[in-house]
Amino acid sequence: MLFNKYLRMRKHLKNHWLSPDKLAEIQNEKLRKIIKHAYDNVPYYENLFRSFRLKPSDIQSVEDLGKIPISCKEDINRLPLTELIARGTDLKSCIHGKTSGSTGVPLQIIASIADLNRHQAVWNSFLLATGRKITDKLLSITGRFPKSYRKRWYEYIGIGRNSFLLTKEDADSLVDGIKKVNPDIIVCYPTRMLVVAQAVRKKNINGISPRILITTAETLDINMREYINETFNVDLIDYYGSWETGMIAWECYKHEGYHAIVDSVVLEVVKNNRNVEPGESGEVIVTNLVSYTMPFIRYNLGDIGVYMEKMCSCERSFPLLLEKVEGRSDELIILPSGEFLSPNAFDVPIKYVDGIEKFQVIQEDRNNISVLLVISQRNSSEIVKAVERKLREHVPDSVNLNIKLVNKIPMATSGKQKCVISKVKAQLN
Repeated sequence: MLFNKYLRMRKHLKNHWLSPDKLAEIQNEKLRKIIKHAYDNVPYYENLFRSFRLKPSDIQSVEDLGKIPISCKEDINRLPLTELIARGTDLKSCIHGKTSGSTGVPLQIIASIADLNRHQAVWNSFLLATGRKITDKLLSITGRFPKSYRKRWYEYIGIGRNSFLLTKEDADSLVDGIKKVNPDIIVCYPTRMLVVAQAVRKKNINGISPRILITTAETLDINMREYINETFNVDLIDYYGSWETGMIAWECYKHEGYHAIVDSVVLEVVKNNRNVEPGESGEVIVTNLVSYTMPFIRYNLGDIGVYMEKMCSCERSFPLLLEKVEGRSDELIILPSGEFLSPNAFDVPIKYVDGIEKFQVIQEDRNNISVLLVISQRNSSEIVKAVERKLREHVPDSVNLNIKLVNKIPMATSGKQKCVISKVKAQLN
């Protein structure tokens, strides 16, 4: 089993350096295969194709994907599981998971062991690309322990070791846990790693020195990145993925954008039902090419990304297709004019006001925004004035800013700290 895992990982790693034409050939071949499988075996996609008079033969390449309508979580979630998974699936032998539910009702995800192995090959090849060694200890700070994880025999002899901590732990517990594991690699939400970094600086803590630091699942701004990098003397790497589709894109150490994992996914950025031009933002649409038990084809993740289209100076053939992920569509603040503001317009100005420990921005409607602040200093009136002054650089006077001081801001059930929440739906498509 270990040898087969190694072969899958090496094969995927080799794909990083294939010619763009060869990669396109692999991607299109996998696309045709997953389309035919979904049509033949998954009732939801069979019905979807028939309702639009589509046949698998109509989809020969990535350029044909626009013929297929986009699906979203709401479409999927209202259907019984039997409509979404391949006929004949033995559910007892599958891995059962759920999305975080941070945007509403969680979506149940079903994956076979074969699906999981293919996703694991993508993950392991990414770790190798970041510099993981076979004897490295990897610590994941996550919202929940992975149900599929079982400690393997080779971990007991110092190979491929993994440990886990939960994001819900407070700063002191996280620091103690990290020091106890003494990991070579840490994978964590950026906001929780920021909490650890702040504790390390405040208390002058030694003994936390990961060689590799990887963030994911939240918007990472430049100030947060620099603070974490300086604290731990690392060059952190960010990757983009989802529970539904697995890994989608990742940074290399050149930091020129996000490499789309084109031998495993098709990534689109769409606005007004068209693919956007480089530099434009739109909704991220993903087709997974390696999940056969529960396929996701042209699936709207609800994230807003800025599209790019170029090759990286690292010379990998995986193209740079994402400049950045701006946040989820439920994190976009919609102004009365219909224009939207990225969560960074709130996140960045507030985060670095002295005296603020935590904050959360909630848009109730187009004319009312609540700002919740947990502060550590007594000069509350000065902090409130500073926050309002900074936010007014982006928010017009016609929008009411209701700034409140609170004792605590709860985390989402996923373990993420949602800094910006909008109850106004963004209409990009």
